[in-house]
Amino acid sequence: MPSRVSHNEFARFLGIDSRIANLVNREMDAPAKWLGPSHRKVNHDIYTVARMTQKYGIQGAQAAMAHLMLDMLTTVNPVARKAFKTYEFLREMGYR
Repeated sequence: MPSRVSHNEFARFLGIDSRIANLVNREMDAPAKWLGPSHRKVNHDIYTVARMTQKYGIQGAQAAMAHLMLDMLTTVNPVARKAFKTYEFLREMGYR
């Protein structure tokens, strides 16, 4: 699945403030520390979007929705998943 860096870059591409996107993405994926890949059962629903709206305003909601869309896209589409993995690999190698 996309890394938090990819989530943040996607949010920035959509015009969402980088600081807010990072806070939202970190909070949404925090359960991954103890749940691993099945962490999407927690903090990946409309209630989380509402909570992010309360905490960070409309940009928090936008960042949360972007996070959900990106996760859903890479979950159901193996080509998109491979494309993000390739993008992340190239970014790690220094390509921009």
